[in-house]
Amino acid sequence: MRIFFYSILGIIFSLAAIILAINYLASGSFYKHETLPPQLSYSAKMLINEAFEDINEEWIDYHVHLIGEGDPENAFLHPDARSPIHPLRFIRYIFFKKAIKVNTLASTNADYLAGLTKLILNFPKPGKAYLFAMDKFFHTDGSSDLDLTEFYVSNEYLFKVTQKNPNLFVPVVSIHPYQENAISQIIKWYQNGVRYVKWIPNAMGIQPNDPKLDPFFQTLKALDMVLITHGGIERAVIANTHQHLGNPLLLRRALDQGVKVIIAHGASLGRCDDLEHPDVGQVDCFDLFMRLMDDPKYKYNLFGDISAVTQSNRKLKVIETLLAREDLHDRFVNGSDYPVPAINMLINTNNFVQHALITKDQAKALKEIYQYNPLLYDFVLKRTLRLPDKGQKFSANIFIKNPQLPEGGKT
Repeated sequence: MRIFFYSILGIIFSLAAIILAINYLASGSFYKHETLPPQLSYSAKMLINEAFEDINEEWIDYHVHLIGEGDPENAFLHPDARSPIHPLRFIRYIFFKKAIKVNTLASTNADYLAGLTKLILNFPKPGKAYLFAMDKFFHTDGSSDLDLTEFYVSNEYLFKVTQKNPNLFVPVVSIHPYQENAISQIIKWYQNGVRYVKWIPNAMGIQPNDPKLDPFFQTLKALDMVLITHGGIERAVIANTHQHLGNPLLLRRALDQGVKVIIAHGASLGRCDDLEHPDVGQVDCFDLFMRLMDDPKYKYNLFGDISAVTQSNRKLKVIETLLAREDLHDRFVNGSDYPVPAINMLINTNNFVQHALITKDQAKALKEIYQYNPLLYDFVLKRTLRLPDKGQKFSANIFIKNPQLPEGGKT
């Protein structure tokens, strides 16, 4: 009996320790959804001013997630995420909840939107966030599978949110190509002014090079709609055994049909099979992304967003390559991947300081900005990074609307 008691006590203390660690590592426990304070240091103010001095039109964030829970029809979250019996999912869930300053289950949707809105309004210049829906996992026979769906945000809920504040948000719907009404869904949302569709193939069960998807791609091409799709390994969402679906080379099928494709994160995480050179085996997914970017066939329809590339789980070569390739900057777009930048554990500027991409003083100022607005921090960090030898930085045009891409969101 005594052994049982101490075992239970040990479990309780272990859970308490985990929660305390999460409180420390997830920035939601200390950052403030508020205007940058007057007592902000001169260095931090100057860094912000420098980041925006050549942004002469509204800034654009092409990669922001709409999240929610408690509404099975519009904002579904897998129940295992809230259960300590499933520790990996539970810990991920607590991290996100702390990071986005959500108080209760009932208030998740409203709290998240209120916080995100305040972060955007507290930028020194106006801008817009392209806000993502998230479709369910579907099998190739067209049946949905909620057990394999980590989270779901309906297009209807997304559209309602963006229509309430069109000056801040642009809708990006998520349409799974295996569902029976996929084509009619594309047309429906196009008629409502939507010009962007979001996929996470690893998490949604989409085989991007499946010949069955040709009608889907042809419809996107005919309507000049853009596919924003995750590239590389997926870590923010449970992807089970489907990680191979994030291989950038699988997107050649859409690209060859002329679809405009934005590969999110530059496929900057993990290793992928080199499907075009099987004897080579696995290489960095990022290298395959760059192979596609360097293919002259895709000069006018392949783009990459730079969301998540500054996170601590990315290799330094990603940033160094992206900064150096000024010839591709007109095909890069900025994205934050919010709410991920609000997770303190993924934020670390030490590596950038050590390799002279930023100075110690800049790192200190960035930390100060982060404590008040992680979305602004993400923007300012990317604008501050410089290659130490030639001083290359991300071009200002990456952070505004790309003229090669449709406006989106207009009715």
